[in-house]
Amino acid sequence: MFKKFLPWYLLALVVLSLAFIYGCGAAPSSGGGGGVSGTTYYGTQSGGDLWKWVITATSTTAGTFSGKNYTMTFEVSGTYEVLPSKFCKAWINSSSGSSNKPPEGSTAYFLEFPNTMLLVKPTGDSNSDKVIVCAASASSAPSNGTICNFITIPWAGWLGTDAAYGTAEVITGSTYTFEVLQQNFAGNVIAESSGPQSGFVFSNGIFSNPTQDMKIFVTPSGVFAGDAGPGRGGIAGASAEADILDGTDAQNAVKGKIFRGVMFNYDPANNSGETQAIGATGESDGSIHGSDFANIETYVDPQFSDHMATLEFTTGPAISPGMVRGTLDNGTDLNDFVLVVAKIGDPEKIAVIGITTQEGSGRPQNFIVIER
Repeated sequence: MFKKFLPWYLLALVVLSLAFIYGCGAAPSSGGGGGVSGTTYYGTQSGGDLWKWVITATSTTAGTFSGKNYTMTFEVSGTYEVLPSKFCKAWINSSSGSSNKPPEGSTAYFLEFPNTMLLVKPTGDSNSDKVIVCAASASSAPSNGTICNFITIPWAGWLGTDAAYGTAEVITGSTYTFEVLQQNFAGNVIAESSGPQSGFVFSNGIFSNPTQDMKIFVTPSGVFAGDAGPGRGGIAGASAEADILDGTDAQNAVKGKIFRGVMFNYDPANNSGETQAIGATGESDGSIHGSDFANIETYVDPQFSDHMATLEFTTGPAISPGMVRGTLDNGTDLNDFVLVVAKIGDPEKIAVIGITTQEGSGRPQNFIVIER
């Protein structure tokens, strides 16, 4: 969607790789400037790599980071600075582990919403520029009956007939059970991944099951991410919103908001991708105008006049509370989206997390933005 606009091979997300770190913090309460000292994030990288990141602010404009890819067995660390756009630029000063590790001296970018989400764009070519979406580590689990909406972060070989979005209800007991419903774009239930998923335990912000690869990461603010295991993709989402019952409610939620985030373009056939840093605004008619940054290192805002795309929410009933349909028009293609719209954090911010398949190619795209 935004892919055609990219004059510069951009960075990115929430949020959510092989070689990198990126660097910047955009606090949901203030709109930017470093992170919370020592904040830990766990998450997934497209394809199914499990990551841990620690972001530490040393000032309002700089800090340090460390990252560990458990799947590919390498670690990176270094320093970062906050850019005018509120994305961050990072320098990898140390890199160790497997041959897949990024080289020392390389740079990358990230977007941090402290205590909520970390979106990362790795360094490298299309084989490694696959979005990383991470959730800040929460000290307590969601309460019994909490319902979460999520979208898929696809895996190699993913098809439009596979799971694209879903809901999960948290059921507490001696262990945790998730009552899951997953569907594809046509609205068909994916039977093999729906139903009760039991035997999960919660520790340090992570739901895990000793008999499964699946890990789910939850934040204090209601955002979450999940990693299904090596080569099996992941999920990103947020707690369901009881007062977003149709597209009109979603339109009202985004009006007047300013967003930062990423668009991730993925080719499941080749397991390659491109992560783009984007900015967006909620317009008076309830649509969202978004664009990439022509130069992420110097520009404060994206170049709407040159590279704008428009996301419009479908005004019909929600798929489920807090999950709606929409279309994204980039001037050439018109693609149908499924979108999670959520109110997160304190003070409250709006998050929009979506998935589509591109017209013509059928390749998936993920759209993840949070109010600045």
